[in-house]
Formats: sequence, structure tokens, C-alpha cells
Amino acid sequence: MPAPEQRVVNCPCGTRLLLRWTWSIGSAIYPVRCPDCGAEHQLHATPPIEVYRLDSQGNWEYVTTIGRAQS
Repeated sequence: MPAPEQRVVNCPCGTRLLLRWTWSIGSAIYPVRCPDCGAEHQLHATPPIEVYRLDSQGNWEYVTTIGRAQS
């Protein structure tokens, strides 16, 4: 059974992003954009990748799910 993975990314604008995915064969580099400033962060993962942001109350807020590689 594939193991779930996650990574917290600190954007230069101050936003913290939580990225979650299940690791498996066929991973690739995916662009993840900060929902606040639009900065692009690269992540080596397997889709689908769930993206969350830390809100002002310290809770992870769902933003989007990324499902395909950058072409």
C-alpha cells in the first residue's frame, strides 16, 4: 500500500502551504502556485496533490487539488 506524504512549503510572501499526496511510481515535477501571491513552487510528487493554506486561526484551509503534470 502506498504511503501518504506531505510537505509544508513556506512562501516568501509569508503564506504556509501544506501539500499532501500518495507516493507511487510515476512521480513528476508539479508546479504549485501560492494562492496569495501567485509565486510558483516546484514539487516532486504523484498526483493528485491536495493543497491547503494556513489561515489566520492556525487551521489548514483546503485550496485546490492538482491532478496533472506540467507540459
